Amino acid sequence: MSLFLTCAVLAHPLVPGVAAAQGETAILDSLEHVALTATDASARVRAALAITDAGRLQVDAGPTDTARRHPRYPGVVARLVTIYRKSTDPAVRDLVVQWMPALADRPRAIAFLVEVASETPIPRSGGASHVLPPGHGTASSRAHTAIYALTRMGAAGRAALARLDVSGSVRDPEARAYLARLANEGYEDRE
Repeated sequence: MSLFLTCAVLAHPLVPGVAAAQGETAILDSLEHVALTATDASARVRAALAITDAGRLQVDAGPTDTARRHPRYPGVVARLVTIYRKSTDPAVRDLVVQWMPALADRPRAIAFLVEVASETPIPRSGGASHVLPPGHGTASSRAHTAIYALTRMGAAGRAALARLDVSGSVRDPEARAYLARLANEGYEDRE
């Protein structure tokens, strides 16, 4: 099945039931396999991006303030964390970190970003990340990207940043400097 067809299938809600759940799992399993093993770098990135799309927040019909919010397909954060840990592709790993704020499972996404922000820095031979948002093109560490992602996660993200700051667990010097600047701004990125 082509990656684009797989993405189209994920874009439409599945019929409830056992067969639908099995189909959903099979599609996500296939995308995970592509993200980890495809020889084409762009296919790996597109597969990881398709998985993030499956975990985005959905809102039931009704008034926005009372509508139930839920992921389209549960378990996506855990799947992306597995891809992050197993992948050797820097672009795939960067993408996973960058897209965590878009996912519905906020507590797990925040816990993962805190973990990434605390990782021991690894020198990157490729220079700056190609998936950082505009204005952040000079950042070269995933810890920096994780901290930026936490700024996009509302009050829970700001609370996680404050805990990171107090604990002193950010090891990357660039990320530590960024966190210190954010502390002066209430843990919000105002750029």
